Amino acid sequence: MQKKSISSRILFVAAEMGNMKFLVELIRLYPDLAWKVNDNNQTIFHVAVEHRHERIYNILYEVGLVKELITPLRDGNDNNMLHLVGKMTKKLHLVGKMTKK
Repeated sequence: MQKKSISSRILFVAAEMGNMKFLVELIRLYPDLAWKVNDNNQTIFHVAVEHRHERIYNILYEVGLVKELITPLRDGNDNNMLHLVGKMTKKLHLVGKMTKK
């Protein structure tokens, strides 16, 4: 049981760090990994969007996964990927305002 949990954690760390090659290879070999969720009910694509790794999100298109089924999934805070993009944009906008002062 613990071994499975560690394996999943590696997947999400790779998404957070933007390790696209690793994720592409894993998903090609094990397509079901695209559906794995972390403790906050996020897929690797949610994590990638949250950390601004557009290339990982684009794996949905490259590997032919059904993006219409993954993108609307909601995390533990009831956010889908579009919400996460909006939150990140808002944070960047606020940071930009603070650096201009």
